[in-house]
Amino acid sequence: MYWGLALLTALLTAFYMTRLMVMTFHGANRTGKAASSHLHEAPNVMTVPLVVLAGLSVFGGWINVPDALGESFAGLWGALPMSEWLHHWLEPVTHTAAEIQVAGIGEAAYVAPVGGGEVVWALISTVAAALIVAAAVMVVGRRKYVPAAEDPGPQSALPRFVYNKWYFDELYDAVVVRPVLALSRWCWRVIDTVVIDGFVNFTGNFARLAGWGTSLFQTGQVNMYAFVLTLGVLCVLGAAVFL
Repeated sequence: MYWGLALLTALLTAFYMTRLMVMTFHGANRTGKAASSHLHEAPNVMTVPLVVLAGLSVFGGWINVPDALGESFAGLWGALPMSEWLHHWLEPVTHTAAEIQVAGIGEAAYVAPVGGGEVVWALISTVAAALIVAAAVMVVGRRKYVPAAEDPGPQSALPRFVYNKWYFDELYDAVVVRPVLALSRWCWRVIDTVVIDGFVNFTGNFARLAGWGTSLFQTGQVNMYAFVLTLGVLCVLGAAVFL
């Protein structure tokens, strides 16, 4: 079961990575005529590191080849740097998982269903991956693609559902984005404009009105001041009598 899932995962990876390569680097350009005029080769500052990484990737997979494979292909691939040093370097992190695997699966993890051990598994996975890569090239390479900006997408229900990413963006927009925007607009119109701005504007208008009303009595005439003083005395006497 463990190796079956691992093999299935590897085959799916081989398919979608091959599909990615074919659709990106092979066939006619799909960016449209307007965008094609702006395409150009990458500068050396990008090309040179990619070339170095491509060269290293050819031999990078041999760094962690199991001892069984190294011993089986020692005569044929003796010049390649086969080693398990990466596996042992990660042992402090992976030893618990390795112990659980051995306890749960045991030696069956290293036995191929057609007989043999890790070497047979390596051959099976390599052949299976090569077949998947060839099938992906044939299936994807034969399809005709239009520029992405002109692609209407699939018309049937299930392919359209997958093409639109399960309509997750539309669901997120309806459940999260639009309610948050509506709440934000309400807070702006009611809390910000009516409550906060209203209180600030009321304070300013009240101070202006109080200043204007007080300025009516600042005439510079003695009789006006005497009149205001008399009103003040009457208010104080009235409060003392009635309160």
